[in-house]
Amino acid sequence: LNLFFIDEITPTPIPQNCQPLIPNSDFGLPLIRKKCPHQQPVSKPYFHEAINCQTGDQDGELKQALANGAFSDCRNWCVYSIKSPNQIAWGWNPEHDCWSTDNSCVNIPHERDYVVNLKSRLCDPPCDQPNKASSLSVELLRAKCPKYSASNLPQYHIGNLCNESSESKNEKEELKFALANFAFSSCKNWCVFSLERPRDKAWIWNQKETCWENSVNCLANPEEVQFAVRVQEVLCVEVTESVLTSRKIQRQTPQVEDTGLWGDEATQQDAIAMWKSFASLSGVTFGLIVLLQLFVPPKPEHTSPIETSEDSREEE
Repeated sequence: LNLFFIDEITPTPIPQNCQPLIPNSDFGLPLIRKKCPHQQPVSKPYFHEAINCQTGDQDGELKQALANGAFSDCRNWCVYSIKSPNQIAWGWNPEHDCWSTDNSCVNIPHERDYVVNLKSRLCDPPCDQPNKASSLSVELLRAKCPKYSASNLPQYHIGNLCNESSESKNEKEELKFALANFAFSSCKNWCVFSLERPRDKAWIWNQKETCWENSVNCLANPEEVQFAVRVQEVLCVEVTESVLTSRKIQRQTPQVEDTGLWGDEATQQDAIAMWKSFASLSGVTFGLIVLLQLFVPPKPEHTSPIETSEDSREEE
């Protein structure tokens, strides 16, 4: 396993006596008609389209809200976040036929409380299976940006760092993992955020060099940072340094465990040095040397007469 290559994650079990959360993949007009039978493709508001006015793109959290009927009435122009109905809501924008973030909806008690009650009946939201960094491609990116092509700017399917080196391999995987899991708020956004540390790490597209470079300016946009944090929160794995480090192959010099066969620390270091210096010898000779070194008896510890007498009394 490598840093951002997580292949299998156990699904979250669904508790009993709760209403399963409808996945975003089921979202569409047929689903909406189960709640609003008279909904038509031209019916407004568009409960069957999760277009965010701010980004012009599909919004995953808005889609989840619409799919699960997070609005009290089919004529209602307010839709509430399933995760945070008391803080996040969208209002229908009739001028542009899309949904805008609307804090005024949060201040409508009976509509907001309808979704709060709905949330209490739903099972815990299932997490999203993260895409592997190796899956980054034009086809994958079309899941978020339907019209995406290889000529788009920025080029999200290119996971190259502007200042690459042998030491930046992990950062490159971090970048590709962020791109593969859509850690950018809009398909026209030139900022991409790390899903390991979204508040501290971001990259911006450099069109001249066709690569991504570190950006402090991206981190200065709180709305975009918060979007990346929300993406991070719904992943099935907590993308943190400690978790990821435990999943990647360790390439550091192996630590020698002191079992008594190797003697004290100085003897351990001598053995490691011998291992390296004789690595070019033939197998038989090399094996004999290692076996001899393994069974060098440890140096006896120096104990004071007082400690020795006390130990003798304890044995008696």
